[in-house]
Amino acid sequence: MVLNLILIWPLAHAGLALATSLAALLNAGLLYRGLRTQGVFQPQPGWGRFLLRIGIASACMVLLLWWGSGPLSLWLSMDTWARALHLLGWIVASLVVYFASLVIFGFRLHHVNLK
Repeated sequence: MVLNLILIWPLAHAGLALATSLAALLNAGLLYRGLRTQGVFQPQPGWGRFLLRIGIASACMVLLLWWGSGPLSLWLSMDTWARALHLLGWIVASLVVYFASLVIFGFRLHHVNLK
């Protein structure tokens, strides 16, 4: 709640989203620390490589979207349907880049234990 109050003034509604995200990260970090301290959670071998692959694929997707988003004036000059189709195209492209990056960097479906 304190983050909401601090970030709402300089960032408006984006401050609420940022505060929520930061609170979620803090909660996840505290939960991880608590579970590790109590010995309840022990990371299995391979988690580092797994997280690295996910991070690289996410970075590739972000770079594509950053590069391809274009100026705001381009988006504002389109009518609603053109903007929606343009956005859909970038969403599909980002999905392709993300999953292609996972495969390229060695991620395979059998790495995820779905049992």
